[in-house]
Amino acid sequence: MEPMTEEEVRKAVGKLKNGKSAGLDQIQPELLKCAGAEIPALTKLFNDILTSKIIPSCWKHGIIIPLPNKRDHTESNNWHGITLLSVPGKIFAVMMNFTDFKKAF
Repeated sequence: MEPMTEEEVRKAVGKLKNGKSAGLDQIQPELLKCAGAEIPALTKLFNDILTSKIIPSCWKHGIIIPLPNKRDHTESNNWHGITLLSVPGKIFAVMMNFTDFKKAF
C-alpha cells in the first residue's frame, strides 16, 4: 500500500461533520479541523499504523448510547442505539477503502 499524504489526510479531516460527539479518546471533530498544524503528526501516525499493522485499541471500541423512539419508552423495541467512535479512527477508516483495508490487516 502507498503511504498516506498530508493532503489526503487534510481532505479527510475537512470532510468531518461538526457537532458530533467524541468517542473514548475525547477528541472532537472540530478539534482536528482547527488543528491544521497537527496534520503532519496525524499523517505520520496513520502511516505508522499501516507499517506496523497495529491499530490503537481505543479505535476498536465504541460507547453505545441508547436513545428512545417517539413511541412508548417502556417497550424495549422502541429504543435504538448510536455508537460513539474515535474520530481519528473514523478518519483512518475513511481513507482506507474496504478492499485495501482487508489486505493490509
